[in-house]
Amino acid sequence: MYCNKCGNKLDKNTKFCNKCGTPTKSNFERGSNAPFVSGEDNVKNKDSIKNKKKKPFNKSGILIPILVLVCIIVAGIAGYFGIGIMRKNFEAYLNESEQKAAEYTSLGRYSDEYSSLMNKSREDVEGYNIFSFIDKRSRFDKLFKNVEELKTRVNEKKKQYEDFVNQIEKENRFVLGEYKDKYDTLKQKIEEAVESLDETNADSGVSDMETMLSDIKAYNEKQGKEYESKLKEVAKEKGISKEEKSLINNSQKEIKLALEKADYIEAEKVFNKFIKEKKKFDDIRKFENEVLPAYEKYVRENFTESDKNNTDEFGYYRYKFIYVNDDEIPELAIEDVNAYGKVLTYDKGVVELDTSREGSYIERKNKIHAGNHRMSYGYIYDEIYSIKNGKYVIVDKGEAEAAEGDVNHSEPWTFYWNSKEVLEEEYTKLLNDAYNPDETLYIGGDAWSVKEAYKELKKEERI
Repeated sequence: MYCNKCGNKLDKNTKFCNKCGTPTKSNFERGSNAPFVSGEDNVKNKDSIKNKKKKPFNKSGILIPILVLVCIIVAGIAGYFGIGIMRKNFEAYLNESEQKAAEYTSLGRYSDEYSSLMNKSREDVEGYNIFSFIDKRSRFDKLFKNVEELKTRVNEKKKQYEDFVNQIEKENRFVLGEYKDKYDTLKQKIEEAVESLDETNADSGVSDMETMLSDIKAYNEKQGKEYESKLKEVAKEKGISKEEKSLINNSQKEIKLALEKADYIEAEKVFNKFIKEKKKFDDIRKFENEVLPAYEKYVRENFTESDKNNTDEFGYYRYKFIYVNDDEIPELAIEDVNAYGKVLTYDKGVVELDTSREGSYIERKNKIHAGNHRMSYGYIYDEIYSIKNGKYVIVDKGEAEAAEGDVNHSEPWTFYWNSKEVLEEEYTKLLNDAYNPDETLYIGGDAWSVKEAYKELKKEERI
């Protein structure tokens, strides 16, 4: 008996092949008539069996390329959508970066780098250059970090600048004087540097501000000493009144106290107030000692004869002292019985202004009106004068005339303002703008002599 698998010769009662271990039960069923299979045939049978088993494997060899192709297609689709997502995310990052950059007042010296990087990044997005996204993002992060560090340094300079400004302005102690324009220019330079994150100019500006603050302090200390020195000189002047001495003493005390507190603005205020009050005393003294006698002499030489020839017991002229400009030396207004007026002022001599019948003035606004509105003459005029350097200077002039040959003056008139033809309504407006009628005081007075006018001035305590 032989093994059906390997052909090994077996004993009759053997249940398993002692060589390959194959059961022999089938052989017992077939009996001894089972065909003999030689070893050679058995090997052929085994090869046949192996070939039969290789057939499914050959099918899988066909499937592998198909599976690879499918995987490539799937990977391509996934890659396409993956690239799209990466592109979309990077574009969103760029938008966030633009918004972040816009929150800064400036990027300082990194502005050009930012613009270049943003332009290239936008080009990469358009060109799907995904391999540059990570690098560009890293460069943006580094750039904004640098900007933040720059901003921190500039803000430190800003704080120093604000401390200096606080000392000069908010503490309100220093007078800028001759440093005013330089200080304003330097402030503008620093503020622009801080705004633009210009570290170089911010640094140099703060350094200059520190130097200027030191100079301003020295300037104020010098001014304070000059105030004290000036007051001492004035106190030694001869002929000063008790009121002036009291003014000097009080001013000295107030300035000393202000300088002890290093409050130079207060010291300047006290000194300027002293100068103004002192000028009043000087003006009054000049008026009484020099101007008043000159007025009296001028009147005697130019107006007294008319008084003598007038049959009216009160005389022909009336006098009044008025204040046209802002000094304490009054002008002398003169009006005759026909309401024609004149105003005298003084500058190393008497200067006269003829104000005609419409003479008036606006007190301490340095405006005098001269004019005549008697339309029966066929001509009217308005002239506005100011006193400048002791002289009368015309600042505005208006005039109007009747039509030629219009004896009754019934035709429309032609109006001019400062030599330019205007409508009558415009003329009235221009005149009122230049010379407010609500502030007008007329020249006419009640005193019949210069001395009487002076007594009225003293009585009213206007001098």
